[in-house]
Amino acid sequence: MPLQPVLIKELETSFGLYFADSWRLSRSFTLNYGLRWDFQGDNENTNNIYTSPNLIDLFGPSGALPGTNQNTPNLFNPGSLQGVANPSIYQRSKAYNADYINPAPHIGIAWNPSLTNGWLGNLIGDRKTVFRAGYSLSYYSEGLLNFTDEAGSNPGLRQSGTLVPGVDFAPGSLSVGNPLPPFNLFPATFSFPLPLSNFAFTNTTVSTIDPNIKAPYVQTWSAGIQRELRPGTVFEARYAGNHGVNLWHTYNINEVNIFENGFLSQFQAAQNNLAINQANGRGASFANNGLPGQTATPVFTTAFAGLTQAQGFTNTSFVSDLQSGQAGPMAYTIAQTSNYFCNMVGSSFSPCVSRGYKTPGQYPINFFQINPYIPTANLLSSNSYSNYNGLQLELRQSLSHGVTLNVNYAWSHSLTDRYNKNVDNSGNFTTLRNRRRDYGPSPWDLRRVLQAYGTYDIPFGRGRAFSVNNPIIDAIAGGWTIGSIFRFQTGLPFKLSSSVGTVNQQTVNQQDSGVIANVIAPVLQSNVGVYKSGNPYVNFINPSLIGSDGRANPAYLTLPSTAGQFGSFIYLYGPHFISDDLSIDKQIPIIHERVRMEIRAEMVNAFNHPIFQVPTGGTFTLRLLALHPLRSAALRRQRQCPARCNSG
Repeated sequence: MPLQPVLIKELETSFGLYFADSWRLSRSFTLNYGLRWDFQGDNENTNNIYTSPNLIDLFGPSGALPGTNQNTPNLFNPGSLQGVANPSIYQRSKAYNADYINPAPHIGIAWNPSLTNGWLGNLIGDRKTVFRAGYSLSYYSEGLLNFTDEAGSNPGLRQSGTLVPGVDFAPGSLSVGNPLPPFNLFPATFSFPLPLSNFAFTNTTVSTIDPNIKAPYVQTWSAGIQRELRPGTVFEARYAGNHGVNLWHTYNINEVNIFENGFLSQFQAAQNNLAINQANGRGASFANNGLPGQTATPVFTTAFAGLTQAQGFTNTSFVSDLQSGQAGPMAYTIAQTSNYFCNMVGSSFSPCVSRGYKTPGQYPINFFQINPYIPTANLLSSNSYSNYNGLQLELRQSLSHGVTLNVNYAWSHSLTDRYNKNVDNSGNFTTLRNRRRDYGPSPWDLRRVLQAYGTYDIPFGRGRAFSVNNPIIDAIAGGWTIGSIFRFQTGLPFKLSSSVGTVNQQTVNQQDSGVIANVIAPVLQSNVGVYKSGNPYVNFINPSLIGSDGRANPAYLTLPSTAGQFGSFIYLYGPHFISDDLSIDKQIPIIHERVRMEIRAEMVNAFNHPIFQVPTGGTFTLRLLALHPLRSAALRRQRQCPARCNSG
């Protein structure tokens, strides 16, 4: 086969200009300020092989929402066909524009007051108190991975060849060493544009980048007070916060629609028909058999025209969807199966014409999805954000009587709408109807952290409190220093969820619809801890929350089952973590104090506290929640939660 390996070449050029100044306005007041200007170029494929659709092609026949400068998809508007009738993929070396308007100022103040009168003077007037405050804005680059994934992984970059027995050659007609028949190549040639209609009813993902994507930035602010308690001892309290803006996020815009097109009401009617049929001995069928209380379901009748009952009204998957309220997956299956969808849209949809449909159907081609030509239409945009707010306390003791010490404590909260996204920032919103639903604790939301570290000079040896004159004893027992790093932190968050698609198909793409909690969240949180369940596993969820079938105990949690309604997103926090690292060292002069040899020993996690890996995925659900405890006093080996952490 005359195929060559893909050689990927990418280039990005960025630079920045900045100035900074420090101005001491008075003996007690200093002002720091500056400005950085970032010029961020776009990524570019230098050997001209990358492929992607334009933004308007990704939106497909539905097009952009009117009045939005062609950059907002015309979502959930069946029958509104204002876009490209035959969307395509193009060879595009550049997928988005450079961003040069990125001013990043910073300002900070430090005030060391000297007050002599009143209670305030008595409190801070001795120049042992410093007030500090600052604000900064910083831009950063998301790197090359996003460009590679969203502009360099589309159809057309690579060509695949297949030989199917019984189609391309007779089974048994080929032997080792025989020449192969010609392969079926796709695409047949590297000619562009490449119509998206080639990928209808296939498991194909097509991606592009918002051409006007912005450089992400973080606003940071802080304010604090520092007070000297005694010589060498300082206490500081400060508030720190930040806000991430224009964070990059890849998500699927092809969310299936069950509301504006009336599919939800048809689904509910089908549920009713199913229940009546079963009650009257008609079996597991949701067809309208004219029984009292049954109603017509024209969407299903049209979609199943000419098909067998097993393909339509008695299809076991569809019956299961109806029984569990999964309107989203059912709609998605119909939208992505040629027999069903072509019955609905007919020759209005070009891939159906090639399948023998010659007359238009009753329904618009964007009945279910904004772009019916592809199942997944990924868009990389800069529309995500994050927030952090924290109170930080710190006590510092410089070397005094052989002791150094630093103790700090942080009480904080970190929020984002990109909960546990992949390294390339990809991950679907639960629904594009309300992206705020995904705003919650970030995977690194450590609510409380206490850390202390310091050293202590053991008071034996030359030059210390208990001097040792004997050089042999001093060499053995004198001059040792011990150190410690202690850390306590609360557990990482994990989200209780389910894989029930009561609203859309995002559960198919490993998203979730939340859960139904039959108790309040604090009750669930109180059942998070360390519960032994047999060597070598422990549960971090109280076994009473686990039902007899290994799923969540319905007394506490149940699955969403009402079509058109999400469950609740409940975030719990895993077991806390404690670690204490110890060290001991001694310096021995070799040549007149100029050359020294150091003897050092370190113990990481010296007291063998277990470290728990808490799953932070968007589809974490209760079955058996088992964790490995740490089993090494020397190394911190973090082990993965076993497969039993996954459930339904």
